[in-house]
Amino acid sequence: MIIKLLRPFLKLGHFKGKTRIEAFLVKMMRPREKLLVRGGVVMELDPEEWIQLQYIKGNLLEPKTLDRIEAILNQGDVYIDVGSHVGLECCLARERIGRQGLVIAIEPQPYNVARILDNFRWNNFTNIKLYPAAAGDQRGVAWLGEQDPSDRALLSLQHKSKKSLALEFMVPIVTLKDVIIENNLKKIKLLKIDVEGFELSVLRGLGTFIDIVDNIIFEDLSQEEILDSKLKSTAVNYLKKHGFEIVTVEGIAWDEGMDIPENNLWARK
Repeated sequence: MIIKLLRPFLKLGHFKGKTRIEAFLVKMMRPREKLLVRGGVVMELDPEEWIQLQYIKGNLLEPKTLDRIEAILNQGDVYIDVGSHVGLECCLARERIGRQGLVIAIEPQPYNVARILDNFRWNNFTNIKLYPAAAGDQRGVAWLGEQDPSDRALLSLQHKSKKSLALEFMVPIVTLKDVIIENNLKKIKLLKIDVEGFELSVLRGLGTFIDIVDNIIFEDLSQEEILDSKLKSTAVNYLKKHGFEIVTVEGIAWDEGMDIPENNLWARK
């Protein structure tokens, strides 16, 4: 409606000062304002998506997980985030590790990628690298379904979300092994994986480099209805075989069948 009202003015011929007025009107049509979210992190948030609307309300989802991420990380650490959504955890991690550390974000959804870049820029973060890609156990490409604007956080290679639209787009698939080699990483303090049931494939993509990872926070949806029983993640068993202890994000010992606060588990050495 606003655009229709402004269109007659925008179609007028050029006159002195028109460019400045147009810039002002465009800003009014789609305001780009920074909002302090947590700590010193600011973000540009889109109220059309329900998760970002919660952020605007001050309701940061998964607060226990955010607390754990901040508790694990220190100055100079390396943090990798697979399935970064719009970059909240990445920005919080960057604030913790400072200018000497490194954040690597891996996110396949084009809309989310654009939002991540915006939020990096708002915070003047430069020691962050973004892979517009999915992660898996081998390199390749994947066709993914575009998502409804109300929720762009359910993208997965494992299954198609009920909110996926008919439009599809193709993204590269990278392995964490290749990401580690490309960035010459010697130690990863924390790896976060949120890929809606595809966690095991992402972990396998580490290869022997799983030995340089100290902590992994990953989503476990094995108790959720959205996953077919044949597709349930076996990430827990895989991590145990590689010497990780599985606890809740609160640090409480966890075993199969127990509740999972915020659907996230913490694997630590």
